[in-house]
Amino acid sequence: MTDIVSAWTGCQADYLRQALRMTNETFAEHLGVAVRTVAYWRARPDMAPQAAMQEVLDAALAGAPERSRALFWQLQAGCVPLPGNDPVSGLLGSEGAGSLTEWLSASSVSDEAVAGLDRAAVRLAEAHGRSAPVLVLAEARQVQASVQGLLRGGRVRHRQARELLRIDGVLLAHVGLLLSDLGDDAGGEEYAVAALAYLREAGAGEGPAWYVQAKVARWRQQYRRAADLASRGLEAAGSGAMAVQLACYAANAAALAGDAVRAREAMGRAEDAAAALPEGDVSLSPWSFPAERLAMFRLSVALGTGDPDRALAIAGAAAAEDGAVPGRLRNPASLAQLRIGAAVAHLAKGDLDGAALEVAPVLGLAPEFRIASVTGWLADLDTRLASSRHAGDPAAATLRHHIHHFTTTTDSAESEQG
Repeated sequence: MTDIVSAWTGCQADYLRQALRMTNETFAEHLGVAVRTVAYWRARPDMAPQAAMQEVLDAALAGAPERSRALFWQLQAGCVPLPGNDPVSGLLGSEGAGSLTEWLSASSVSDEAVAGLDRAAVRLAEAHGRSAPVLVLAEARQVQASVQGLLRGGRVRHRQARELLRIDGVLLAHVGLLLSDLGDDAGGEEYAVAALAYLREAGAGEGPAWYVQAKVARWRQQYRRAADLASRGLEAAGSGAMAVQLACYAANAAALAGDAVRAREAMGRAEDAAAALPEGDVSLSPWSFPAERLAMFRLSVALGTGDPDRALAIAGAAAAEDGAVPGRLRNPASLAQLRIGAAVAHLAKGDLDGAALEVAPVLGLAPEFRIASVTGWLADLDTRLASSRHAGDPAAATLRHHIHHFTTTTDSAESEQG
């Protein structure tokens, strides 16, 4: 899906300038228009440029860098005109409680509109593991812009505003997670920090925001920081699927940091929280926690604490469990990470053939599911191959060649999608 502006206004044109970090002069030169035209857009935010200029602005947005487009969609939501009537002024001249009640019940935003945005956010979360991240990202940004439009420009009641803040916080966290999956860790962290602020303002669960921050830190190899972020999120999450996920992240990051004691303690908390979850949760939402994700973290902690035999046992049990439930929803990226983790365990035991057999199905993964966590696991395997006793083995060289080709294909796909 391509983000488009149905009808540009001066406000949106100026926000595009801001998103591109340009002055009036540089933006005018960029578009091939007079500086006074750009200045006029700033002075008259409600004006509509002529059809030819609409096309120029369309082209400028389409050609903008990904982060600039993301910033534009976030900013332009503030272009919704504010209502002309000031509700406070109306109350000052009221005669009695009846008019106060009338004002409180009046709203330009329906409860159904708010509920519809909530359903859209849930639908996007459930599509997370089944659809190409770049497509989910485009839709998530559009829904988030709609929420912002209501918050900034609609006349909403207090309870509606609180619910919209919660929905916006979850969407911001989802956008941050998707950006990280697509390799933009800086953008992912930025959105996650914003998500935390929105969720706190709404008095809602903060788990998704802490999870994304911990994930970004982990893939930046800031392992102790990742463990700390996940632990802070765990204290705020209480119970449920996010508590399992955050405890797993704390355990995994601690293991990678070399703190085996902390890793085992956090994994124990994850196991306890997982045992309390209701059975049958097979959603692929990033805020749920299906069985393969728990297995993936168990495996990762086993590897991080130097126990490849346990890692292989976990991978084998997960594969057997997956095969025993035909027709269940599956996240291709999570299953790929399990296989790569098993390959790392085989290599740690000196079994190059076993590692190659585990990785072979992963190398056929569709390009749209080759997210950063999958390529990160493969990069770790590649590093281990280069430094293992099999480094000079032709079979190891062949496997490394396939891994490099996989990564190159991923980079090309992301470039085309971006």
